Amino acid sequence: MANGVSVLNAADYPFSVMITKPVMCGGALISLDPPWILTAAHCISNFTSGLPDRTVNAVGYGSTNISHLKYASILKAVPHPRYNTQLDPNTLPSQDDRDSHTMHYDIGLVQLTKPILAGPGVDRIALWGSTEPDPDWESSLLTIGMGYIGLDKIQAKTLQKASCDIVASSISKTYSPSIQENVYLTTSPASLCHGDSGSPLIGTNEKDPGRFFLVGILNRILNAHDPNPSKATCPVPNGDPAVVYNAFAKGVVHLEWIMNVTQLSVADLTQHKPVGSYSLTLSSGSHHLLFSPVFSIIIVSLLLWVL
Repeated sequence: MANGVSVLNAADYPFSVMITKPVMCGGALISLDPPWILTAAHCISNFTSGLPDRTVNAVGYGSTNISHLKYASILKAVPHPRYNTQLDPNTLPSQDDRDSHTMHYDIGLVQLTKPILAGPGVDRIALWGSTEPDPDWESSLLTIGMGYIGLDKIQAKTLQKASCDIVASSISKTYSPSIQENVYLTTSPASLCHGDSGSPLIGTNEKDPGRFFLVGILNRILNAHDPNPSKATCPVPNGDPAVVYNAFAKGVVHLEWIMNVTQLSVADLTQHKPVGSYSLTLSSGSHHLLFSPVFSIIIVSLLLWVL
């Protein structure tokens, strides 16, 4: 991300992850146990399970500083089943049609080998569960990432953030009539780069301003190109001046698919857990009881009194 703002506190965006294999990408923790990450499908489409050089210590998390990241290993990667870079040209005759189709479904899931423990700089993010934008997004939408920091420059050493604005529907329709249903096109004062793909578009809710929701996943940078495709770092605009659009696949559009793959419920994915509570999973695996630390102390005291 070029011209982004450095994030110094991991607790600000504790759901942020950096995928290092098979390619460098961003992502977001949407569940800690079971451990699932939402990212872009093109980040994991070449993933091969069972190969240690592709799976071990492939996901960094828990810090905004690349040198202090903790690492987890990948159990499996699941691109959306309708994401396909080798589409039949007879079905989708134009290049624009093929690009828009892959963009709509360029979203994927990564499961880690072990549960992730929550901490000051580690937590999940809830998905936005409505097809309607929130009024609060006019001032709160942003994205984060650890991609390249400019054309022919190095990868970010610190997590970067930048504000985003959703573009008018009239502009979105120029790319594809159905793009509004599946993708948010945004502009930003920063330039998103390679390595930022898979990063989340996040926003707050006017009724719950202290918590972020995952709105979308970055999968395209439109109206831009790589001057040197063999050494891609940060795309440059097509023409001068030119407006670059960042495409984010809407999370809510794929909520049913995410539920099917992860076996998590709507509530598991779209609701924040109460502050200061933890979940106790029953043997069925389908229900959760929430206990606050104070309530737990009371229960333990009662048990000791009975004994």
